[in-house]
Amino acid sequence: MSALASILCTAAVLFPIWQPIWEQEPLSSQNMAVQANSEITTAVLEKLREGYRITAPEARGSMIVDLAAAPIPANLALLLEWLAQEPEPLLLATLLRQIGRMDPAQVPPGKIAPFLQHAQVAVVESAIELYGKLPGANFQLLEPFLGSTEDAPVPLTLRLAAWRAHRDHPDKAAYLGRRVLDFRQDESLAVQCLALAVATAQRQRLPDVLAWLDTAVTGPAELRLTVARDPQPESLARLRTLLADTEPGIRQAVCTANAGTHLPAILTALQDPEPFVRLAALQALPRFRHQGDQASTAAIRLFADPDPSIRTAAGETLVALAAQESCRVPPLLLSQLSQPESTCRLQAMLSLTRLQLRSAAEPIAALLPRETQSENLSAALTALGVLAELQQFGELILPLAEHQSPLVRAAAAFAIGKLHSRGGEPVLQKLCLDQQSARVREAAFLAMGHFPQGLFAGDLLTCLKKTGSTTSDERRNAAWATGRLVPATPAQEKQLQALSQRLILQCTTPVIPGMEPMFESMDVIGNGIFSLVSLCKRFPEDAVLAESLAQVMRIYEIPWQDFMDNAGKYPSLSQLAPPIDATSNSLAFQARQWLEEKPFSSIPPPPSSLSFNYNQTRTEPK
Repeated sequence: MSALASILCTAAVLFPIWQPIWEQEPLSSQNMAVQANSEITTAVLEKLREGYRITAPEARGSMIVDLAAAPIPANLALLLEWLAQEPEPLLLATLLRQIGRMDPAQVPPGKIAPFLQHAQVAVVESAIELYGKLPGANFQLLEPFLGSTEDAPVPLTLRLAAWRAHRDHPDKAAYLGRRVLDFRQDESLAVQCLALAVATAQRQRLPDVLAWLDTAVTGPAELRLTVARDPQPESLARLRTLLADTEPGIRQAVCTANAGTHLPAILTALQDPEPFVRLAALQALPRFRHQGDQASTAAIRLFADPDPSIRTAAGETLVALAAQESCRVPPLLLSQLSQPESTCRLQAMLSLTRLQLRSAAEPIAALLPRETQSENLSAALTALGVLAELQQFGELILPLAEHQSPLVRAAAAFAIGKLHSRGGEPVLQKLCLDQQSARVREAAFLAMGHFPQGLFAGDLLTCLKKTGSTTSDERRNAAWATGRLVPATPAQEKQLQALSQRLILQCTTPVIPGMEPMFESMDVIGNGIFSLVSLCKRFPEDAVLAESLAQVMRIYEIPWQDFMDNAGKYPSLSQLAPPIDATSNSLAFQARQWLEEKPFSSIPPPPSSLSFNYNQTRTEPK
């Protein structure tokens, strides 16, 4: 990229490398949701440079906001140029605020400093807020705004802005030194709070600051909240006082801010009556390193919490704690499998699955005959699908494919597919026709891809054909499973050829019925393309498979830009053209690389080009 091009656009983002994703799971719409970068042309920049001089104030404000929304270097340069020439104070304030949305490292402090002396308070406030963010800012220029005297009054809004700048940059806290103590009794409580926050950010805490904290902990709620947000509280007594505060927001702030000191005090917050305080305490626990098993032992008790969000958070916390060598989380989780409370067993199974602890498969399997809750049965089946060995526990899993709950039937399909359960093929064939739940059908087709028996070809073909009665996710999973099938008989090989020919239609024609037939979604098409490549690589002598792939590639390897600009070159695609775009090009190009065993490379999605259309002109006073 040339130097000029680099300042006219944001950094490019590439499409993923598709094949490693496809090997593990179907390509999904989430994989394809790649945020395009933004660009602006020199012609648009020149029009804006002329336009901001003649456009009415209301339209200029919109131009400023739109320019700042795309953090393009050229946009920032134009806004800084505009800042030096804008006469309207309100627009100056807007410019300063919007420039603050962009990369502060690219904003020269010298271009902002003059606005600290502007006559309009709103402009100065915005200038302080921006200047305080700049890496090269000289904070001595902000010091005059911290205090206010009769001889040199400073509006409170400017004082607060200056104090916030100091608070938000702890590396500048030491600059004030003892001077911060002068604001302990400031007439503004908000200033007192901000000054205290700056004082607590100083690396070497002064004795007077410690005394200030001890006084503030019994002061107004705003001061108590400031003390609660201290990330390194040195006083256990002060911490306990705050955790007993009548304001739950203060108790929550103590846990949220704590960086890993005074574990016993934080553990008491796990019994707080407010769920959001318990949640904050749980989320603080992984920050305590080398503390033995105190944190994990306390967290696991919340598996029985009445609030489901707390139970879930407890499991997430234990998984995080398991990464610490000093924690013996797996034995604690295994012990929960024998608890009488179903919620404890559920969270234990979910956590053991996330930890991929294979030794948990046997005790989890032992639970299946005794579990009655659908959620627990689903978690147990999913755990076995992840943790068990191939063909283990089939006698326990297969009967649950008949369970009344769709949640359980879907999990049974997952486990059968992952474990290649003996006798599971007819079960999956039945589940893929489930009349009550699309979720079960989707899980069954996914399982067929994990358990790729050639006899599933007919089921997959039926799914792909019935576009009026199947979901897009069913067909996505079926298209993915097609490329993984292993035919065992000549008849199954013929069915695989029929599937490949169906994928031609699925990828290149509008197969979804309606008043105006529609094409498949891109995730179905992407999985179809990669499945055809997989089949061709595994069966290189099969001419039918090769021709099926060739027909699809002839369409999606057409460069999308050329197709948009020169549609007449492709008369066969003039009616209801397939979705040839950057995403389908990326899929096809990488499919070709995989087919020819070349290194994978990617392309960016097309950039979003900025355009402006402001016709209001400035009216000059007579």
